[in-house]
Amino acid sequence: MTPTPAGNHATNGRQPTVYELLREIDKRYEEQFKAGTRELEAADKRYEQRFLAQENALQTALVAQEKAVTAALQAADRAVTKAEAAAEKRFDQFTLALTEKLDGLLKSRDSGDGGREARAEDKAQGNQDRYVLVSLIVGVFGVVATFIATHH
Repeated sequence: MTPTPAGNHATNGRQPTVYELLREIDKRYEEQFKAGTRELEAADKRYEQRFLAQENALQTALVAQEKAVTAALQAADRAVTKAEAAAEKRFDQFTLALTEKLDGLLKSRDSGDGGREARAEDKAQGNQDRYVLVSLIVGVFGVVATFIATHH
């Protein structure tokens, strides 16, 4: 017996009925549909795994970046603190040296020859010079402190 286009449904030499042919077509279609569905589900699972791996990698990279930024900010903060301390020390040394120099100049001027009136005048001038110097030092210190405060 030769197979029919719809398979081996012919019995006793008769041709399959339309319903038998439709059942055979439905059966083959169902098998192909199930195979396609399994392929799509497998592909969907692979895509989901890739997405989760990428999401995990991104999360890890963001955490690492956050740690790097935090470390950089802490290092910058330590550097600023160190620079402020060094600037304050240099300013104190400058003030001390300037005060010593001024005191030396005033003493040498006051110990020089001349009348009492000249000495009193010189002393008044020296006090005024000292006041100007102290005002200058305080002003410079204020400018430095303001600069540090605004750039911190």
